[in-house]
Amino acid sequence: MQLRDHLVASRDLLDALADPARQDLVQLLAREELNVGDIASRVTLSRPTVSHHLLVLKRAGLVRTRKQGREVYYRLNKAPIVNTLQGLVDSLTCC
Repeated sequence: MQLRDHLVASRDLLDALADPARQDLVQLLAREELNVGDIASRVTLSRPTVSHHLLVLKRAGLVRTRKQGREVYYRLNKAPIVNTLQGLVDSLTCC
């Protein structure tokens, strides 16, 4: 795969990570699985805003969910992040 292909493939990931609020959520979810209420209590965002950012991260494949009763728990989906970034690094250092 060439650099252009890696850039196109990583567009959603990079767009999702471009927002500082989502970067904060990624840092929280890298440490532990949390629900929206837990996350909202640790950041300066409202629950609806946290939910919006989590949806963006989920659509980009950066978080996974697990439902327990009425609560939805979020966790970082590390493999696609690592694979995408490694592909970019490999394509930049190949020549």
